[in-house]
Amino acid sequence: MKQLFCALLLVINLHSLLGQTNELKKIDTDASTFIKNNSGEKGLVIFFLDPECPMCQKYTYTINKLSKENSELNNLNFIGVFSGKGINESTISDYIKRYKIQFPAFLDTGFIVSDFLAAKVTPEVFLLDENEVIFYRGMIDNWYYMLGKRRNKPTENYLEENIKSLLSRQAAKYPSNKPFGCIISRL
Repeated sequence: MKQLFCALLLVINLHSLLGQTNELKKIDTDASTFIKNNSGEKGLVIFFLDPECPMCQKYTYTINKLSKENSELNNLNFIGVFSGKGINESTISDYIKRYKIQFPAFLDTGFIVSDFLAAKVTPEVFLLDENEVIFYRGMIDNWYYMLGKRRNKPTENYLEENIKSLLSRQAAKYPSNKPFGCIISRL
């Protein structure tokens, strides 16, 4: 009986680990309500992503790491938003699975959130405080210094440093910078 119980627990745990999926959801409300509904107690990090953008593919380790380190411990929510008319849902789902995206992902074909925040490229990140006010917007770090050109490792971690500033109630170390990457397509 004890062996049967242990085997059942093992099957349940394996099922929950293997069965964890991050399904793509469509944005079906106005931007303010969407942001409010997805904010954590301390704020919200929004990554604008494109599954076909090489920079978005290369940054998945970093964004997953930041999400894991800050979501539960610091009550800061992370989400990915895929904006664009030509974005294929199955391509996004494949991206989420392939790169093991560990935070909720949303499809924004109507540009509801991207227009509200004036996002222009991917990857572009927005850090909002607990009042849904933009605390930081721009690049994740300075790993890339121009399109297709990157350092061995970043020397400035803009998002990570600003998360620390937000959580310690300090002014943003880097209030904003101009991101570059793949343009959010409106075609």
